[in-house]
Amino acid sequence: MKHIYTAVAGAALLLMAAAPASAQVTNGGFEDSGITNLSGSAAGNMGMFASGWGGWNNNGLPVTISDASPGTDPFAPGGDHMAHIVTGGANDGLYQLTVFQSLSADFYVVSGAAQLTSILGFSSIPDTVSTTRTGVWQHLTINFSGIADELVLYSSGGPSDFYVDNIVSGAYNPDQPTSSVTTFGGGAVPEPASWAMMTLGVGLTGALLRRRALTAAA
Repeated sequence: MKHIYTAVAGAALLLMAAAPASAQVTNGGFEDSGITNLSGSAAGNMGMFASGWGGWNNNGLPVTISDASPGTDPFAPGGDHMAHIVTGGANDGLYQLTVFQSLSADFYVVSGAAQLTSILGFSSIPDTVSTTRTGVWQHLTINFSGIADELVLYSSGGPSDFYVDNIVSGAYNPDQPTSSVTTFGGGAVPEPASWAMMTLGVGLTGALLRRRALTAAA
């Protein structure tokens, strides 16, 4: 996964030294602009997307990166857009230069496998997590006490077809596991506060129905 532009690498390392270990991914939900549909078979940089994303091809096999929205793709867990990545080989997809310690994203694999990876200086890999499960949304998380200056959303092991959305980066959280994969099916898992509101709503509805029944009986 080594990129061949040392000038950018040097700038990224300077940024890493100067910036705090917390940063939000630029256009992490792909909402700022529609993704440029890039197809390519030449190894190397496939071009830059709007709002910080770049396409990278490591092996010279066909790669297509396009925008998918809920109107055209029923898998969307949230927001109006997501990235659809189809590759002919391993380690192809999207990358972004940013300083972070924790990283998470939602993946939906149609075929093959997908990976969420942190990179330092275009060479070392502090952590990576992948999924081969198809047909469900999964939340992939990376969390490490070191630091990284590049994140990648790549195919893994060979040809892959997958969607990715809701990418978030930040500082190290000692309460989180080093890496994890959480399956949540067709939609996001409700937060505890949401469960509390749902329970309260059901209780109030039951009380109202009971009161109406008592009034009718009287």
